[in-house]
Amino acid sequence: MAAALLAGAGAARAQTEPPIAESEAGGLSLRELESWIVLDDELAPEPPLVRLDVGAVAWIELQSRLRVDRRGVPGTDLRALEDELRLPTTAGSPWVELSLGSRVRGGADFLWLARQGPFVRAERTITFDGVDVAGPGDLVDLRLELFTTSAFVAWDPLAGQTYRIGFVGGARYFRLQSRVRAVRPAAAPIDLSERAEGELVSPYFGGSVELVPFPYLSVTTRIQYMSWSWSAVRLREARFFDFRMGAHLRVVPDRLALGLEARYLAVAAAARRSADGRRFEAELAGFGASFVVQLAF
Repeated sequence: MAAALLAGAGAARAQTEPPIAESEAGGLSLRELESWIVLDDELAPEPPLVRLDVGAVAWIELQSRLRVDRRGVPGTDLRALEDELRLPTTAGSPWVELSLGSRVRGGADFLWLARQGPFVRAERTITFDGVDVAGPGDLVDLRLELFTTSAFVAWDPLAGQTYRIGFVGGARYFRLQSRVRAVRPAAAPIDLSERAEGELVSPYFGGSVELVPFPYLSVTTRIQYMSWSWSAVRLREARFFDFRMGAHLRVVPDRLALGLEARYLAVAAAARRSADGRRFEAELAGFGASFVVQLAF
C-alpha cells in the first residue's frame, strides 16, 4: 500500500514539474542563449512633447577662404584669411534648436557666427567684387558672417530605456556674408568698403545616437550632412557638415539638463557666375566646444 502511494506521488510530481531542459546537462538553453544575443523589447519612456536646446559655441580653431569675382574681373583668392588679414581664429556663436513631438518630431534650429578682423597693412592688391579695394600699403580689415537655419523632421525608430537611435532630414538655409574695408593713408584718407554675400537653400540628412548609462547622465552623437550641386540655381558646389558629440547631466530628469559637446562645422559654397557676372566662393571650417542648456516639457 505504501509503495503504491509513493509511486502515485512520484507520478503526480512528474506531471506537475517542468521537464528538465536537455541543455542543463550540456550548456545554455535556447531561451538563455537568446537573452545574450537578442535585445529584449523593453517599454521605452514617452519622450517630452517639447524640447528646447539653447547653447553657446566657443570656437577654438577657425579657418576660412574667400573669393568674389564680378563683371569678368577675377577676385583675389584669399586662401588663408587668418594669416593674411588677421581674421580671428577664435570666436563665439549662439545656437538654438526647438522640436515638437514624440518619436516623430518636427523642429527648427539656427546658428550665427561673426568674425571681425583688425586693420592690417596689405602686402598686395586686393580685388573684391570687381573693385580694387586695397593696394600695397593700404590698411584693410575684413568681416565674415555665417547664418544658418533649418526646418527638419526627426524620427527615432529604435528607442528603449537606455538608448535612442534616430534619423533627421530637412531643408537648410545658410548665408555667408563678407565685407572688406580699406583705408588709404594720405593727406585726405580714402575710406573704401565693399560687401558681398552668398546664400543657399538645400536638403540635408543625418542621424543621432543617445545612450543613457545612468539615470542622470546621457551621451549623444549627432551628424548633419549636405553635399549639393544644382546648376538650375547657378550652384556649382555646396557642402555642409555638422558633427556634435558630448554628454548631458540630467539635473532634473526629463525636464532640465546641462551639456558639454565637442563640435565640428564645415561650410563651403561656390556659385556659378550669375547674370551680373558675380561669382562667390567661400569656405569655413571650425572646431569648438558647445555649452548646452536643455529644457523639456
